[in-house]
Amino acid sequence: MAPRLTPKRLKALQNAVAHPKHHIGQLIETTDAGKKIWLTAADELALEKLGYADSIDECGHIQGSPDPGNVHRGHPHFFSITDAGRQAAAAQPPSTSATGNPSRSRTTTDKVKTMTATTGTIEILSFGYLHGAPDDAHLTIDLRHHFRDPHVSPELRYMTAHDAPVRAAVMATPGIKELITATVMQIEAFLAGPSASGRLVRVATGCAGGRHRAGTVALALQAALTGDTAAAAELGIAGLAQPYADRHLDVSLIHRDLDKPVVER
Repeated sequence: MAPRLTPKRLKALQNAVAHPKHHIGQLIETTDAGKKIWLTAADELALEKLGYADSIDECGHIQGSPDPGNVHRGHPHFFSITDAGRQAAAAQPPSTSATGNPSRSRTTTDKVKTMTATTGTIEILSFGYLHGAPDDAHLTIDLRHHFRDPHVSPELRYMTAHDAPVRAAVMATPGIKELITATVMQIEAFLAGPSASGRLVRVATGCAGGRHRAGTVALALQAALTGDTAAAAELGIAGLAQPYADRHLDVSLIHRDLDKPVVER
């Protein structure tokens, strides 16, 4: 899926234009209520893919590159805005905050449910319980015990959710599409809450190793909530994504454990 220049990412570019060294920092803004808005790793990678940011930081670290010695983990990943990024920053910003929340609610009608909901910021994290549980999330989907693990199939064991056969196997599992639909409904409920404006909704999808079920369900949630009907169609949930095509939700996705080695068990 092609990355988008969301309001938060645009704000990061505008901050970089004003920065003495034209750095793009992780802290975007602090709201009047004292809430800090941060740039996520997914946002950084999106800016780089769009050509708006240089992927190499001050000490030569390339964002997303292997760092087995944790040499670069101890400092923020500052990287520089490009000429294309400056041009994008000069564009008129949308009438929203960095989180993408408009000044009023909009009504969305889909095949699942009709409710009044603001746009919002959603973070999706896929993980494996064998690598440790993540920090608290508003919604944690535990896929370990009720859905068949592709790990048991030798032909899928060393693949991940990046591979089409794994995605197909997971999405063909009875109950998975219903679970994804129900999770989308829960996210809508959080976004529609009376105190939801400007708040982040964190969703975590977990399986044993984090390579198959968790990654695929996370990808499906991202496709649905961003209205990416092409990606959703490949996953068999195009109808779930269609109502979100014009919603412009700010959705980030982090696969914490997907690319880690297989845990033999």
